[in-house]
Amino acid sequence: MNSGGSLVDALGDGVNSREPKAFINLIFLAEDATEIGEFSYKQVTSSSSNAYSILALDEAFEAPSSGYIVVYLSNESTNLTEVYFDDLQVTVNESKVIQRDDYYPGGATFNSYTRATAKENNFLYNGKERMTGLDLGWDDFGFRMYDPALNRWHVVDPLTDEFPAWSPYNFVMSNPINLIDPDGRAPMPPDEFNVNRQTGKIQKISDKGGSTTDFFNVGTTNSKGNFVTNQTIEVPRGGGTINSFRFREDSRGTISTFNIPGTETKGFFLEPSGSSTKTANIDKRIPEGTFNLTKNVGSDFPNDFRLFNKDVSQERAILIHIGNFNDNTLGCLLPGCGFGIGKAGQDRIKTSEQIEQRAGFLRTESSGTKLREINSFIRQKGSRNVKVNIFNVILDDEK
Repeated sequence: MNSGGSLVDALGDGVNSREPKAFINLIFLAEDATEIGEFSYKQVTSSSSNAYSILALDEAFEAPSSGYIVVYLSNESTNLTEVYFDDLQVTVNESKVIQRDDYYPGGATFNSYTRATAKENNFLYNGKERMTGLDLGWDDFGFRMYDPALNRWHVVDPLTDEFPAWSPYNFVMSNPINLIDPDGRAPMPPDEFNVNRQTGKIQKISDKGGSTTDFFNVGTTNSKGNFVTNQTIEVPRGGGTINSFRFREDSRGTISTFNIPGTETKGFFLEPSGSSTKTANIDKRIPEGTFNLTKNVGSDFPNDFRLFNKDVSQERAILIHIGNFNDNTLGCLLPGCGFGIGKAGQDRIKTSEQIEQRAGFLRTESSGTKLREINSFIRQKGSRNVKVNIFNVILDDEK
């Protein structure tokens, strides 16, 4: 606005000359505070004469771009006309979308949007943190920094001897559509597995590729020996996952089969029997879901890790720790190379029929061996990068 004219003068026929030239006004400004030609207004009417009335803009307005809005009240009547305003309110309806980023295959972003009032989030491509200091724009993969603008690393591959045909600076062998690199060392495709709900056997069947997701086909073997899939569960690979499938339960406990994609580690977990609960200090298993990991504190199991999420607090102290029998669980996950009664090697898997002969008694075997494998993986990846996913695939007739 300037002294030579007014917004009202520019409005022309939109102003009712028989009413006071009193308005509620809205003007949109660009991020540099310059006008962009977008505005709205509403004039006071004669119904407000010696009375109270509500003056409001007729509709909600969508901001044309990032910037500012100026909302003000004005009385530009040329004659002496007193107009009183009270209780001015401005309601802002924010978008439900907090952040959106589109990616080129190598990780560079475009068409990005972040709500103006949202907290800054730099965990972008493949869930890795983007370093914004010094305007570098590099992604922290753990072992190396990655430049999504160049599709290249800035230091050599620590496993370069294993890939002599490739430049030590290449990113996923120049194939970001089908390959991922979880920590900056070696590319790998997402995998596809069959999970047998009867025996607990997890078998890798393909390098399915195409995304950063592992695929688990949950099913049973029919009378002809063919695997029949009942459901497929998709699990984001991220920085590392431990995927557990509850498939067997009796009055004394629950047995899950688990694996760690990208490694040879697989085995079983023993938990309390159902039902699941979020409540602390109860010897029951935790609900299905995705759990974060943190280093355990306290004198008991000081080298192990706690599971937690928004429903299960760290204070509940749900650990992955050594133990063989259901009396050892207290809600925790006890790993083992096998399950049942008696000694077993790492590859031993008992069938549901064998377990049925010992109904009411479940245990894991070689717990210490399997725990060392799990903890080694978590420390290598970093506990904050690893997720534990728990799924319930127990057959109705085995509950």
